Amino acid sequence: MTMDSLGGPQRHVRRYVVEYLKKEAARKLDVLEPEFIPPEFMSIQCPQQDNHYDCGVFCLHSIYNFYKYKTKMWDSIFTTKSTVAVEEFVENQKKELLTFRRFLYTLIENKAKEYSQFKRSTTS
Repeated sequence: MTMDSLGGPQRHVRRYVVEYLKKEAARKLDVLEPEFIPPEFMSIQCPQQDNHYDCGVFCLHSIYNFYKYKTKMWDSIFTTKSTVAVEEFVENQKKELLTFRRFLYTLIENKAKEYSQFKRSTTS
């Protein structure tokens, strides 16, 4: 499954994943290339970012929502062939992204403060 907030089929990434899996199957399982069964790929719609620096936020938020709506998502995946139609989830994600960004910022800020306090207490 792929969720790409920049859009596009990302065929080159799929090729790299298949090549990696072939090598791992050969190395760890002794599965030679003629016996290797390549994985099926499917794209899941997700909100599209309008810049090239928010991919981490979009990625984490998409994964969060995938688990939040897991039953609906899996039902949709198993009833659709290649592209999962999840427009309602995409709309919800767009609305929630700003709040999610703030949540991540606060979480990171708090962890940084905790670490700073920990470092001060262990060096004293």
